[in-house]
Parts: sequence; structure tokens; C-alpha cells
Amino acid sequence: MNSVSTSNVPFADREALTDALSTCKYLTDSFNTAVREAGCDHLHSDLMTVLTETHQMARQIFHVMQKKGWYPIEQAPADKLQKAQGQIQNMIQEVSQIPLQ
Repeated sequence: MNSVSTSNVPFADREALTDALSTCKYLTDSFNTAVREAGCDHLHSDLMTVLTETHQMARQIFHVMQKKGWYPIEQAPADKLQKAQGQIQNMIQEVSQIPLQ
């Protein structure tokens, strides 16, 4: 009986990009935590740089996958988009009114 060892089979492009995007998502979550908990300004700044670069990389991967049809998204209707924008603006306004002490 022949068995195929998947450890020697390279990822196809789609699987490789899916894995890379998942990894970027995990890393950005981890870096977000690290940024929040950074004890000194220099470390915070360095982590913010890495976090931003990781978000940019994830966005690039997403765009490649979307262009190839591997990450389809449904466009939201204009009314739902406007409703969401209004909700976000309300949240921002509420948060900005919270006194910082």
C-alpha cells in the first residue's frame, strides 16, 4: 500500500497564503498585547513598528488572496455601511467624553 507523506509535499500557493495570513493574524494579536504591556517607551515604539509592519503584511496577503478569488468578501449594502459608520462615530463620541483621571 502506497502512502503519501504530507511532510515532503510543498504547500500549494493557496495553502501557503492561508497559513501566512493566519500567522499574521496571530502575530498581530500577540504584538497588540506586547505593545499594551511594554514597560518603556523605546520598547513600545519598536513593538509598534513591528505591529504596523505585520498588519501591512497581512493586508498585502489578503489583497493577493482576494484578487485570486481565494478570500471572497461580500460588499455591504450602503445602508448597512452608513449605519455601522454612525455607530462607530457614536462610540468615539462617548469614549471621548469619559474623563481621564
